[in-house]
Formats: sequence, C-alpha cells, structure tokens
Amino acid sequence: AFAALENQTDEPWFASYFDCPAMTEAIREQAGRGFDVAVLFCSSMARFIPLLPATLPKVLDFPDVHTAMVARDQKSAPAEIERARRFEGRVARASVRCLACSPLEQAAAKQWLGSDHAARVPNGGDAAYFQPVAAPPAAGRVLFVGAMDYRPNIDAAEWFVREILPRLPATHLEIVGASPAPRVRQLAGARVNVAGFVPDVRPHYRQAEVVVVPLLLGGGTRLKIIEAAACGQASVSTTLGAEGLRFEYGRDILLADTPADFASAVQRLQRDAALRRRLGDAARQTAASYDWPLIGQEFVTIIEAATRSGFAGTGPDTCRPQP
Repeated sequence: AFAALENQTDEPWFASYFDCPAMTEAIREQAGRGFDVAVLFCSSMARFIPLLPATLPKVLDFPDVHTAMVARDQKSAPAEIERARRFEGRVARASVRCLACSPLEQAAAKQWLGSDHAARVPNGGDAAYFQPVAAPPAAGRVLFVGAMDYRPNIDAAEWFVREILPRLPATHLEIVGASPAPRVRQLAGARVNVAGFVPDVRPHYRQAEVVVVPLLLGGGTRLKIIEAAACGQASVSTTLGAEGLRFEYGRDILLADTPADFASAVQRLQRDAALRRRLGDAARQTAASYDWPLIGQEFVTIIEAATRSGFAGTGPDTCRPQP
C-alpha cells in the first residue's frame, strides 16, 4: 500500500490522506444547493473539486504552499516534490483566486505553481479573547504550543528537549497541544510536562515566563506566535518559526537558530523581567494588526469579488476524479 501511494498515483499523500467516504457524501448532498462560491482550506481539500458544479467559482486558501514545504524538507524525494507541484499547480488553475497567508507564501505560489493570482490574507488571532494579565508568570516555566501530531511540531519538541533544555537549569517545559504523538509523550519527565489538549490555552500562555517556537520545518505562519503576542508574552523563535509575520528581532521577539543561541535567548528573558515586559508590550501592539475583524474584512472583499468573476477555473478534470 505504501509503494502504491509513493509511486503509482498522481495524487500526493497530503491529499489522498483525506480520502473519506463520509466527506464525499456530505459534499455531494450539499453541492446542488445553489452556493455562490466554494472556499477550499488547504490544497488537500481540492481532491473534492470534482464533486462541485463546474460553474461554481472556487477560492483556494493556502495556509502553506505544500510543495514549498516538501521541497524544504531534505528527506523529500525529487519525485515527491514534483508530484506535489503538479497537483497544487492544477489546483491553483482550477481556482478563481488563491489566498496566501504571507508575502513568502505568495512568492512560493508563484515560484512553484505559477500562480499570479494569489492574494494575501494573513492568519490572525482574537485580540479581545487573548488578553494580558497583571499576575506574574511561574518562574522557570517555558511553553510550547501546537498540534502535537504534526511532524514539524514533533521535531521541534524533540529538538528543544534534547538540545536546548539541558542548557537551561531550573527550567520546566510545558507542551500544550492536541493529540500528542508517541514521540512527544516519550519526552515527558521531571522537567517536561506533556499536557495534551486543553480546553483553554490562555492560562498556559499567561503562566509562562517565556513562550518558545523552536520550529525547524514547516510553512505558512504560526498562530502560536500571534496568540502569545496578543497575551503580551515574550517569545523566542527560530527564524523559520517567525517567518512571514511582522515581528522583528529585538523589537517584539527574539530569534535564534542554534541550540546554544536559543538557550541563551531564553535565559536572557528569564533573567530580565523588564525586557520581557518590553518585548511583550510591543508584541501585543503588533498582534493587533492580525485581529480577526480586520482580516475578515479583507477576506469578505475577495470572496465577494470571486462570486462576480464569472470564472470557475479550468474545470473539474484538473484534480483526481472521485469514485
């Protein structure tokens, strides 16, 4: 089965993963009800385009251009990169408009997919929901948040625990995020708490002395940075982790890309409460530009234009036919 998925289909794994009879049936039931536009979140959802009316305008929202992310991963085979590029290129041509969450993703859509019609609509946060509090954080507590069954987050958690945490005495790491993979659960110990899913992440942000984003792989932009910033928290991230966002080193975030530098940046914030407050206050101001009401209006304008476009892409045969 793995060999078939790897070599014998034009559909990349990140799309075939979502082969779901219940989803197929639900879309078929809804497709004939006279919608004005279809919004597909992630190119993987484009496997369902053949179920939609050919004349229905489609808008494809790229939280990341998967081809660029696959190409960045040194473990990716050239054939897998090319298969992803062909699939996402067909998806982009089948859409009246593509959306990208940052200028970097816009550039990736053009470079890899030949898409010149990608508009930028950033990821956002709820500045009213994520608010700072006056209470002091828990001394030595460092927080990492993310979906813990997602490989970039799994790799990041392992890298932090194995390479960075030993350089941080009297520091306790809390890992918060749904569905922690076995590799993540195995990290739990005297100085590592794997909390898993929590109903409300805000108390965890507010109790953290430092928020860390030790990502080494991935694409798009990180909601965890926006949420931490909205809570007025100081963060340390890899350069890749903060890419595509309007946060700047030394103004509202610290960046580091080696274990020694990352540990040094965390220690700097642990020892300097005034610096934490300064970075956190500036980060809160930057996060305000990512507030959902502002971003939502940009999205509404694009969707309204798509409904008037009269263009529905290059047709349903651009993606894998559904059984």
